[in-house]
Amino acid sequence: MILQDVKQAIKSIIPAPLSTWGRGDTASEQQKQFFAQKTAILRCGNFDLLSPESHLLFELQKIGPYRDLCIGISAKIICDKYHDATIVDIGANIGDTAAIIASHVANKLILVEGSDYYYKFLEKNLHLFPNAIVPIKAMVSDGKVIQGELRHWGGTAYFKGIEQEELTTPTLPLSEIADENTRFIKIDTDGFECSILNAALPWLEQQRPAILFENQLRNDIDLKRFSKLYDSLSNIGYRYFVAWDDPGFHILSTDSVDAVKDLNRYQYNIHKSNLPRINNYDIICLHESDEDIYAELTRFWRTDHALPRQNVQPLMRAA
Repeated sequence: MILQDVKQAIKSIIPAPLSTWGRGDTASEQQKQFFAQKTAILRCGNFDLLSPESHLLFELQKIGPYRDLCIGISAKIICDKYHDATIVDIGANIGDTAAIIASHVANKLILVEGSDYYYKFLEKNLHLFPNAIVPIKAMVSDGKVIQGELRHWGGTAYFKGIEQEELTTPTLPLSEIADENTRFIKIDTDGFECSILNAALPWLEQQRPAILFENQLRNDIDLKRFSKLYDSLSNIGYRYFVAWDDPGFHILSTDSVDAVKDLNRYQYNIHKSNLPRINNYDIICLHESDEDIYAELTRFWRTDHALPRQNVQPLMRAA
């Protein structure tokens, strides 16, 4: 009996033809097939969102019932301290994490999405949220022009670098998107996290917002880039870190950047093996001035029965 790899499990829930990426059809044909899919209603937090029919969240919510709950709980604890806080969601997609946040707080949201396809869904879902909302369609990075295009699959889009003059995309830096009240930033951009944060270090040092992003490592370069990023954040006063796994369960709370690097090395080594693994994890980085937020977050996730019991479908099954 052999346990399936997480990636294989996810592939098994992607309907054809969306599971055939890289095999046979050209990228343009695959995109046309993807864009032609029907729509459905996806429940996120307290809201029913219009969604592409094949969005991975329909299945991921079953195998990860607390997925993204960390974002909502973090938003509540942060806004309990900073009552007028603005929350920036980079990689807003159809509004799914915005729905989680809006289920916990009524604060202003700046929602940023770079995909034309997902932005159309986001626009249609905005009326559901009671929060003041500023929608922005843009790619976020270091402010430079990048060459390539977005490729869509499942429930996301990743940027494929292609050196063609006609495929150029301008980007905006984080500092031009956030406002003076920004206290919480969530980033899920499939590979641009380091570029966004490294370019924003001077602004982050001044503003000191909480930063929650997807930490995903796939190669030696990723490992080095994230290690350097955590050192840079530590150097400007980010001292506290809380991490959660794919399904949304708490992994650790620590004031040691070395512990976070250890977790990165663990994830990277497991990825290189054929063993079941943490595919990625979410981590919030908190400035030393927000030790109270760190303590409250840690207290919540360490409290017995803090999370309601759920029926969870196993992500990895015996073959």
